[in-house]
Amino acid sequence: MPFCGHAVIETQTGVKVLDDALFPVVGGRTGRDLAPHRKALVDEVAALVLPA
Repeated sequence: MPFCGHAVIETQTGVKVLDDALFPVVGGRTGRDLAPHRKALVDEVAALVLPA
């Protein structure tokens, strides 16, 4: 199983099995806002798949 898939399962179950070797490098980084053109695309897709 890819490491990222394992991390998803750990998060869902609340059971920590492996240490993330990259956490010290990227753990403190925060997300960033979507660029306007990407947000527009996400909104367009959401309108197609989410109930009104």
